[in-house]
This record gives sequence, structure tokens and C-alpha cells, in this order.
Amino acid sequence: MSQTLQLTESIARNMDMLFRFIVKYSDEILRSKDYGGGDSLNRIEARVLTLITESPGVTVGEIAQQWGRTKGAASQQIKKLEEKGYIEKRKLGGNGKNVHLFATEHGSAVAVTVRLNNLSDATQTLKLLLESCSAEEIMTFYKVAEAYSDLMDASAG
Repeated sequence: MSQTLQLTESIARNMDMLFRFIVKYSDEILRSKDYGGGDSLNRIEARVLTLITESPGVTVGEIAQQWGRTKGAASQQIKKLEEKGYIEKRKLGGNGKNVHLFATEHGSAVAVTVRLNNLSDATQTLKLLLESCSAEEIMTFYKVAEAYSDLMDASAG
């Protein structure tokens, strides 16, 4: 039996495990958490807020491109953040078409909390993963996840 066929059969056996992981991770991303702003944010909203604070004046199109989503999907998240008072939109310069995004003072403070929380979560997760996986295995997971993401991007485009 060829190595490719053996690997294909192994992957097929593990698809259920991969599917369960994706579903659980999706649930985690969509679960709301209070980062100290009084309103709950899911991880997508928290990530978009962080992107805006890291790149003041970023546009919806730029966020969509970084996030790998449509402008419409990015706009939905931005609308939620604006309604909660975390960000504001401004038109800059002579081009009235492009709307630039800026964190409010409150949004900037929440973004700091998000970053600290993410660092704490990542550290805790790494400690737990190292109980059952080597550092090399963890890095391999990320390498495979990135390659898989690239494959999905290529097939979508």
C-alpha cells in the first residue's frame, strides 16, 4: 500500500475528531465574554477591536482582507462594536468614500484587557497542551493548520 493511500485512510479515520474540534472551537469563538467594558464580546468582535486599535484608521476593506472575509461580514462585526461604543467611523482627507475606523477611549481600554486576557489564555492552554503533546507536535499542528487554511483560500479564489 502506498504511503499516500495509507495517509489518506488515516486522515479519513480522523475526520470525525477533526470535525468535533472545529465545532467546539467555533463554539468557543462565538461564546461571549465580558472583557471589562460592561458589554460582552465574542472572540471575533474582540479580534476586530484589537485590529482597529493596532491600526488606527484602518478601513472595513482592510479588516475584511486581514480576516479573510467579505466586506459585508466585517461590516457586521464593526456595526456591533460601533453600537457598543467601542469604535467610531471617520471620513478622512479628500476621499469621502472610505470610512476609517478608530477605537474610542473606552474601546482602547477594553482592547488592552482583551490582549492581556488572550495572553493569559494562550499561556494556560500551552501549559495544558504540553501535558499531552510535545512542543514540536504543537508547532506542527499550527503549521498544518496554516497550510490547510492556505489550501482553503486557494480553492475559494
